[in-house]
Amino acid sequence: VYKVMELFSIFASELYSIKYDGEVENEFDRLFKLWMNVEFVSEFIHRNAPLLKDKFWKGYSENDVVMLVRNEAFHFQLGLSQLYHNTIKGNFPDFDNKFEPIHLGDTGGYYELVESEIHGADRTVIPYRTVLRFYAVKVDVNTYVIGGGGIKLTKTYEGTPGLSKEVAKLGRLKQYLIANGIFDKENLRQFEDEQNI
Repeated sequence: VYKVMELFSIFASELYSIKYDGEVENEFDRLFKLWMNVEFVSEFIHRNAPLLKDKFWKGYSENDVVMLVRNEAFHFQLGLSQLYHNTIKGNFPDFDNKFEPIHLGDTGGYYELVESEIHGADRTVIPYRTVLRFYAVKVDVNTYVIGGGGIKLTKTYEGTPGLSKEVAKLGRLKQYLIANGIFDKENLRQFEDEQNI
C-alpha cells in the first residue's frame, strides 16, 4: 500500500511527480536514476532474460537491451524537456500528443483523472524500439502527475514483472488528488501555491 506524501513540480504547471511514503525521491527522479544505473539495468535485464526470447527482441543480446534502456533514458529526458517547451508555446507535439490512456476508452469518469502513459522513444524512428514508461494521471489539458513507471519488455505491461504494481499506484494517486480537491489545472495550481511546491 502506497501513501502519497508529496507532490513535486517537474515542469512548472504542466508536469508533476509524486513522492510516496518511504521513498527518498519522487517517481520522476527515482526512475531516471534507476534507468541510468548500469548495475540496476543489467540486473533487471538479466533477471528477465527469458522475456528477450520473444520475436520482438530477435537479434538483441542482453547487453544490447541494457544499452537501449540507457540511451532511451537519456533521450527521454531531452524529449520531455522539448515537450514542455512546445506545450507552453502552444506548439506540437505537446504532452497531450505523447501521453496516451493506459486503458483504451478511459475518459476518467466524473473527475476526468485519466490513467496515462508516455513512452520513452520517438515512435517515428525506425526500427522502433521503446522500453521505458512513465505512468501518470492526467489532471487537465497537457497536465500530468507521474505516479510510477518502469522498463517494459513485453507487449503489455502485465507481462513484465513489476509493471502491474507500478500501474496500480495510479489508483492511490487518483485518491490523493481527489482527497486534496485536485480535479483540474486550476485546482493543482492552487494546491501548489498552498504547499509551496
